[in-house]
Amino acid sequence: MVIIFIWAFLEAIVFFIIPDVALTYYAIIQKSKFKLLCANLIAIIGAVLGGIIVYIVSIQNLNFVEMIMLKIPGIHPYMIEHVIHSLEDKSVLGLIEAPLFGVPYKLYAMMSYHEGISFIVFIFVSFIARLLRFILTSYLSYVLSHIVFKNTNRYIKLSLWLIVWISVYWIYFSIHPF
Repeated sequence: MVIIFIWAFLEAIVFFIIPDVALTYYAIIQKSKFKLLCANLIAIIGAVLGGIIVYIVSIQNLNFVEMIMLKIPGIHPYMIEHVIHSLEDKSVLGLIEAPLFGVPYKLYAMMSYHEGISFIVFIFVSFIARLLRFILTSYLSYVLSHIVFKNTNRYIKLSLWLIVWISVYWIYFSIHPF
């Protein structure tokens, strides 16, 4: 679970592979729903802490944070524009719907203060937004692995998991190239 925490923390700051990859893997190999819930909470805490760092640093030096963000694979200036418009039009709801548009959470963390979202509101909404997506992806994997395909060989399940994530990132980087 330490890896899940570190992964979620780093992805909220500079890493470009979402923690859902680790969480869905854990959901396939873990039989305990309680341990999966704990892994989700750990990932949420890591992601929100990473988001807090981006939020705070961007208050002091937005240009520096933006420069770093634009060096991360798959992040482009048009995404920052999308985040600005999303936060202007929808406020915190933009942060919750961010996963639907493939725009990294770290960009919302970077722009939230500058679009009028207070620190406390940012933390609360970040927690909810991460909770919704992490629980959805990990428990979907759990149900598929342990209920729908419970009699399927573990190696086949892991092979399908790998194919799904390679496909997701192939599509993502086809739309938002390096």
